[in-house]
Amino acid sequence: QKGQGRILSLLNMVSNFAGLPLYFSFVVILGNTGIFVLALIILVAYFSVTAYFRSADYQIKTAMSEIEEENYEAALVNLEAALDAGGDFEGIKLEMAACYQALGDEQSYMESLYELIGYEQVSRERLQQGYSQIIAAYEEKGQYEQINILLQNCSEASIQEKYAKYMANMPEFNYVGGAYNEVIPLKILSNTNGHIYYTMDGSNPDRYSQEYISPIFLETGEFEITAVFINEYGIKSPYAKAVYQVDVS
Repeated sequence: QKGQGRILSLLNMVSNFAGLPLYFSFVVILGNTGIFVLALIILVAYFSVTAYFRSADYQIKTAMSEIEEENYEAALVNLEAALDAGGDFEGIKLEMAACYQALGDEQSYMESLYELIGYEQVSRERLQQGYSQIIAAYEEKGQYEQINILLQNCSEASIQEKYAKYMANMPEFNYVGGAYNEVIPLKILSNTNGHIYYTMDGSNPDRYSQEYISPIFLETGEFEITAVFINEYGIKSPYAKAVYQVDVS
């Protein structure tokens, strides 16, 4: 009786999951223990097939087939399922971005790329690829301020160096502010191409202010130097400020 109960329970599971009729239950009642083994085989086969169809590999393969057929919305459904199944986050996000781009969904395209570069375990190669695509999208629209913000928040030095022309870093002084008893040959430095403008009265400079070209010699007096860097795309840096008290008497 116990064996029959177990068999019927297993067969009911198969019937519920797979939609199979219990046409063979009467054989179990007659005590055919071979059915118990058959039921186990069916269960293993069912769950194995089910697990495969739900796996990240299967979902990704299906998504790739959908992409080949240009069924991008269907591909996105499979890619989301692949993510839920624990698939490769970086590769999936790139494929999702490509699908959104093909659909003309710019917002979702950028969101996917930002999620990629924000992923803590992202590889350097995929990180560079993500930044490259984001910057290309901003560049196409002339959104250079967005590129500067993106790069200012980037922790990867190699990426900042590669796209340094888009950055507007705050200029630096070769002397810290303070009191000096000698003439100061003040230099205002920048690490990329562009123009530096400055004032000596504490006001904020702009492109119409004095442009820095060569060292500024500070002699006796108090000087409140403010400088700004403007790159070739017209993006301004934060202001750099320093106060110098010089007495050479």
